[in-house]
Amino acid sequence: MINLFATSLLTPGVQNVIRYRFGFLNRKLTHRFDGGEIALVSEFDQNENWIERYAHTDGFLYPPTTRSRNSKGNRSSNSDRPAHLHRLPASHELRLTTNSPSSDNHRSHASFIMQLVAYLHGTWLQFADWWFDSRVPLNGTHNIHFATKTAEHFLSHAYTKWQGWPDKARTRFTNVLFMLNRAPSYEWDWEHFLIEYMVFDACVKTTKDLGLLSPSGKGALKQASQFDLLCSTFGLRQKDNLRDDMVRLRNDLFHEALWDGGQPGAAKTPSSYFSPLHLRRFNQRLILAILAYNNDYVKSAWWSMSQSSFQKP
Repeated sequence: MINLFATSLLTPGVQNVIRYRFGFLNRKLTHRFDGGEIALVSEFDQNENWIERYAHTDGFLYPPTTRSRNSKGNRSSNSDRPAHLHRLPASHELRLTTNSPSSDNHRSHASFIMQLVAYLHGTWLQFADWWFDSRVPLNGTHNIHFATKTAEHFLSHAYTKWQGWPDKARTRFTNVLFMLNRAPSYEWDWEHFLIEYMVFDACVKTTKDLGLLSPSGKGALKQASQFDLLCSTFGLRQKDNLRDDMVRLRNDLFHEALWDGGQPGAAKTPSSYFSPLHLRRFNQRLILAILAYNNDYVKSAWWSMSQSSFQKP
């Protein structure tokens, strides 16, 4: 595992290409989009071999085991544990074109593009010099298939749209993508569901801030009404019984520490298993709707677990 860190070369007053290395995406792809491009790193094959060596058969890469050291630098006994933070090698390099040097320590533009790529491929990506704090999905958790040209069109459209939003909405939406992408890393169904509902609520907030969702009447909408309003506004499919399951699970978990009528970690019915997955697929479509990328996938059945075609609008 080599050459982990990102590099940037900037010349004041001229157009610059800022480079960010990220990973790990186990696909040999390149993309060109309005404002930048994505290319393979030169050591992709070597890094992919490292990933394959340590990847679990369940499709995740888990944190390595670490051991504490004492004041003399010797390893302490009985201190083995999974690392709280770990890094993955780079697979790709993101090259963004900018007209001026950036002092953005959070790499906001690069983060948005990277999380969009992770969204498309159903994985969780990070800059090579930043950290993961959980297991990382490698095999894809998004049930779509698409052509390279479609991915490039989507990246161009989404990046242009996002740049026109207020700073707070841009930050929130990048976090929406980040949390959606890392949600499958949570191993309990109730944990996964909680994160997916966080994504849903943040999407609702974004639609209101951008003036895309204007509920009538006073006061906050009930959760079921929020689903219905989103569906009617953006043309998303409705499934009342599944919506009711998700709202019930959410209210019980948030307000009563109940999961499916019992203790978190001890589900009783299939709805507690399937609801996180249903909500995830709903969120995946809602994200596109907010970006005004209104392809056929947005209007497809989010309760279906089969593969869906992702094409240009």
